[in-house]
Amino acid sequence: MTVLKSGSYTHLILDITLADGGTLGLLPEIFQNYVNLKVVIFSTQPAYLHDEYLRLRYGVQYISKGEEERETIVKLLAFLNDTKIADPEPEKKHTAVSKGPIIDRITTRERQVVHYLAEEKEYTEIAGLLGIKESTVRSIRRDFQKKTGIRGLLALKKFVDQHKL
Repeated sequence: MTVLKSGSYTHLILDITLADGGTLGLLPEIFQNYVNLKVVIFSTQPAYLHDEYLRLRYGVQYISKGEEERETIVKLLAFLNDTKIADPEPEKKHTAVSKGPIIDRITTRERQVVHYLAEEKEYTEIAGLLGIKESTVRSIRRDFQKKTGIRGLLALKKFVDQHKL
């Protein structure tokens, strides 16, 4: 905060962890002291966890580090240049990966594995419960992470609870 006070800034990229939402406490102070400052939050958490809340409550944009590098760069440059991001090209907009709600893209097996991971079960225990190899459990977790961008246990538990898995 002292760095902000020492200069005249127009844009701020907050690179923060939002696992428990505790760092959101910074935002009211920032907006109270720097009325014209444009803010984007750049975090490891997937966008669906915080994007809508941050946009409605504070009017800030949220960019997840789990997005493709090119998409992240485009969004950051658009923010810094005060430009709106154009819709993706039609052929990219309708790919199987990006179609529909995220929960609809999660397979039955991924749901099972994620459920047990949220209960903090070990890979070997999950493998035994589901009758699959431990390496398969790891592969399923990795596929789930790629689809959702979810990395931490707290975010995983929130996802499982939110979608009743």
